[in-house]
Amino acid sequence: MSKIKFRLKKTKGAKIISIELNHLHSLALNINFWVGSFLENKKEAGISHFLEHMVFKGSKKHPNEQAIGAAVEKYGGIINAFTSAERTIFWLVSPKIYTEKTLPVLFDVVFNPLAIKKREEIEKEKQVILEERKMYKDRPDSYVDELADKNLNTNHPISQPTIGYQKTIKSIDKKKLTNWWQNNYLPQNCVITLSGPGTHKFAEKVEKLIPNKKPLERKRSIPTYVSPQKPRLAVHYKKIKQTNLVWLFERVKPANLKENIAIQLLAKILGQGLNSILFSEIRTKLGLSYDISAHSFDFKSFQLLSVSGGFAPEKTKKAIQKMGKIFQKLKTSGIDEQKLREAKKGNLGELETSLDNPQTIAHFALEGIRLFNRPLSIEEIKRTTQAITKKDMDRVLRELIKPQNTALTLLGPLKEKEGLLELIQKIK
Repeated sequence: MSKIKFRLKKTKGAKIISIELNHLHSLALNINFWVGSFLENKKEAGISHFLEHMVFKGSKKHPNEQAIGAAVEKYGGIINAFTSAERTIFWLVSPKIYTEKTLPVLFDVVFNPLAIKKREEIEKEKQVILEERKMYKDRPDSYVDELADKNLNTNHPISQPTIGYQKTIKSIDKKKLTNWWQNNYLPQNCVITLSGPGTHKFAEKVEKLIPNKKPLERKRSIPTYVSPQKPRLAVHYKKIKQTNLVWLFERVKPANLKENIAIQLLAKILGQGLNSILFSEIRTKLGLSYDISAHSFDFKSFQLLSVSGGFAPEKTKKAIQKMGKIFQKLKTSGIDEQKLREAKKGNLGELETSLDNPQTIAHFALEGIRLFNRPLSIEEIKRTTQAITKKDMDRVLRELIKPQNTALTLLGPLKEKEGLLELIQKIK
């Protein structure tokens, strides 16, 4: 594939990134706002996610969900959104031959929402989101993630679920929603990406679709993450058949591409695939778990390595003990050179296979702006991955795998936690 080039333009306060991919047959549009659960205080928890729902309930030219869906889906397109810790993204993927018809729909939905001012619609959607909240709480493997984030740091918004709590969801009203939209859904708080064929041409059309709005004089910022600097353990009793576990390791440093990728590679070596260390040791050799995996998460001021799995209650302590020994051995001996080569090759291979999707390429550009205030190119990601050495990996390992950096959370039929904290503290 030839080099992928970005074109960045600022207009009306918004940033527009167009990525020309003329070999593809579909175009992806993302309207990204820097607003998510990290920007919310305890009384506001869930309002960004609630607003994401309400935007699709009706707009100036499309009065309801059915009209919005029909305006895109009748052409084979997809329209949707998601809310995360640091951003909310409204997105659309469309066949290139219908892009001129589908593109304006998302701008109308996002910048001209009407349902956020309708009490009846707000109350109906409130019930929908409360059911969504119940659904996540009924799924132990999802609910344990929420409990793990809360265990990590109760003094930071990471402890608040993106969906919010029952109490905060019920408290959302017309005034709160309207204020949140007016204060955050501004061109000045927005990055728009276009990825696919003919995007430079469409970028010119997009400029006309962005409204003129005055920026706020004072803008709220995400609280800086400060580590509690102690091992954290939380055991939550639930009458189910299996203990669900999440073991988090935090690294409190500003985002750095090379170090962030190093943690991604560490997650791959530890718990992604049949050849990973945790799969081989915990599942294949000892038969302690059906599902065990590791993942990394990047935020502006800190990074997380997460290990998760499900275990028979009577085998949970043995599994934690074994994982602790694996972490300690890895930290003491360092990363195996062959494992590192395989992980890098795997990451780069996955990157290659993702390049047929315009949405994925747009994602990399947005991630770069979120973490580093600039678009990330595929070529830079490749070069940086290839440049990572065993020395780089071992340094990140030493910084990450420490008792004071860790939070262990368990959800299941465990009635006592005696001895578990000591297992965490054994990692030196």
